[in-house]
Amino acid sequence: MDNQLQRLLETEARAQALIDAASQERQRMVEHALAAVRDAEARFEASRADQRAPFLNEAKGVPNRRWPSSRANTANASVPCATWHRGTKPRRWMRP
Repeated sequence: MDNQLQRLLETEARAQALIDAASQERQRMVEHALAAVRDAEARFEASRADQRAPFLNEAKGVPNRRWPSSRANTANASVPCATWHRGTKPRRWMRP
């Protein structure tokens, strides 16, 4: 009887050690994931101003730097119809 009880106690100790190791591994994984999320958030916040700048400039009336001013003044730049860039005429009902 003592032998069985001793084996059960040893098995319980091994099981508890496995549980503790798994818990520590889980905690390490959670901390790693949180660090990755914080890093991604920091990169996003750092790039947000650069992403918003073209829209803010457009709202302020500043010309867009992606297109040269000669391109911005072409007839196609002011035409809202998407088919004009292919050289097609707008439909009759679209004319003023």
